[in-house]
Amino acid sequence: MPLFDEDRLPDTGIPYFDRLMYGTAEYDKWVRLMDKRGYRVISEELNAGEAAFIMLGARENRIHLMKIDPNQFRYIDLLHERWHMRQYVRLQAQGIQLNTYIRDWFERGAYEYELRLAKHRGFSAGYVNFLNRQLQEIWFGTVSATAYNSSLVYQELLNSIWR
Repeated sequence: MPLFDEDRLPDTGIPYFDRLMYGTAEYDKWVRLMDKRGYRVISEELNAGEAAFIMLGARENRIHLMKIDPNQFRYIDLLHERWHMRQYVRLQAQGIQLNTYIRDWFERGAYEYELRLAKHRGFSAGYVNFLNRQLQEIWFGTVSATAYNSSLVYQELLNSIWR
């Protein structure tokens, strides 16, 4: 029996991290910060188990888009997306274009960040299982991981963004 339902994101087991963010003062502050960084946050219903995603290639009036599902987007999801913003700022500072390999690396970094948070805060076994599964699917055994493992230059580049 799986430790989480694939049609919904698993709970961390800690109400503070599992609370929905849409419409809160914290969420509104985050949206303003995203706007200052050139991201338009749009709320709309997404697929089950998909709380948010960033559309770097899609621009509306030269602004990147981020879609969030107001019925699924929790504090832990905000932290995950905020981690991506840190990564993207570092990427831009180095003048590097986003590509599939780097996108996979971004996800690895964000999920490893969440695993550190899970260990520190005592997240549920179901949530930790979910994070490990995401890492397995997104990184380990992929072309991106192979490219990373076979190139010291590529490792240096990605480590400078991720860490």
